[in-house]
Amino acid sequence: MSVIDRQKKLKDTQPIVQKQTPYQRLYDLKENPFSDMAMFTPSEDDPRRNGTIYDPQFRIEEEKQFFNLFVQPSTGDKPLRLGFVRLNAQAGGRGNGKSTFLNKIMERVNDQSWEDWSRNIDDPALFALAVHLIPDTGKQKSFWQFIQLIFTSLSYRGLLKDIDKNFRAAVFLALISEEMQEELEKKPENELDAYFENHESFLELLDIFSITLPAFTEEAE
Repeated sequence: MSVIDRQKKLKDTQPIVQKQTPYQRLYDLKENPFSDMAMFTPSEDDPRRNGTIYDPQFRIEEEKQFFNLFVQPSTGDKPLRLGFVRLNAQAGGRGNGKSTFLNKIMERVNDQSWEDWSRNIDDPALFALAVHLIPDTGKQKSFWQFIQLIFTSLSYRGLLKDIDKNFRAAVFLALISEEMQEELEKKPENELDAYFENHESFLELLDIFSITLPAFTEEAE
């Protein structure tokens, strides 16, 4: 066996040493945790771009402040119908997680995954939904087109059924007495949801409480 052959054989038996990147050496990460493009894109598979990398433990106070201002005020008052968030100029420009934060807030609003929702709210018609909008100045030039985008986004996220369910429930509760409401609240939550989610089941519920469809329609108007 030649010297060259022996060196090749020796090389083949040597374990391959993987070089560590600076991210592995310093942070035990396999790669750069930041996207090469500072842009939030929920349709992307990359968790650095689609918002799934978000960790709520670092934004507990900010999330609480958002819900107190826009969803459930700590005073028990109804939330604002319309509000705006203004970014402090000192917070920096692109890539600091603004859109990712709002996306997570949107998910929490739609899942109603926060404590004591409706505890201090007497209005049964009150519920909240949120959508992420990306207006295109080439398409959404008029106000009606912007509203159309909102409903398109609601449909894309499957939230229109929640609107229908809550609308039916709000009108129905306005038509029955407090005693009837107490009787209804004794039913399991999943059974109540089934009544309001399905049109045929809802008609059955109206019949149980002797409410005609015209009476319901008149109240809805």
